[in-house]
Amino acid sequence: MLRKMKVGDYFLLLESKLFRYAGRVVHRFSDPSHEASRHFWGEGKFPLIVALSGRMIVYTWEDFVRQFAFDPAYHMQGTTARIADQRFEKANVGGEDEYFASLPTDTH
Repeated sequence: MLRKMKVGDYFLLLESKLFRYAGRVVHRFSDPSHEASRHFWGEGKFPLIVALSGRMIVYTWEDFVRQFAFDPAYHMQGTTARIADQRFEKANVGGEDEYFASLPTDTH
């Protein structure tokens, strides 16, 4: 899914059981860059690179699963996925802009 990510898309970073960052893609490298991956992370196996603008949040995996009616056994950590428009509609959270604006900011 990261290959399809484009400028303007939203991104939630899941650490383990908490989403800790919500951001919007402001730049995407046009080609995979193993060199940049080695520079940023010390290894070249993460060559798909995007730049984000956002904020630190505290949002639990359990709240996310419940809000968007995912199966509780569903595990997403370590992957990327797009939330379907129908899930936003069923969750009654407005559109993407309203949903991301509503996520609780980490004040620490």
